[in-house]
Amino acid sequence: MRNANFDGLEVILSMGNFSSISSRINDAQIRNEVKEYPVVIYTKSSCSYCTKAKALLSDVQIEYEEKDLDAFYSRFPELYQEYVNGL
Repeated sequence: MRNANFDGLEVILSMGNFSSISSRINDAQIRNEVKEYPVVIYTKSSCSYCTKAKALLSDVQIEYEEKDLDAFYSRFPELYQEYVNGL
């Protein structure tokens, strides 16, 4: 088992089957992140809604934390599907 960090989100990597995404993502870390960043947006470069949402948030000067799912996939392809289903 090894740990990997993705934009402050600790992901635990291991061999074998997993019962749930919570077994790999530190719940306390997510809660702390949400406290620090009240608005978190999960994005993909191909998503026009993501682009519009980010522009709207910027226009009204709302700070947000962006989680780039394309970057997550490139770093952790074996966890991507379970990660996005967990959202």
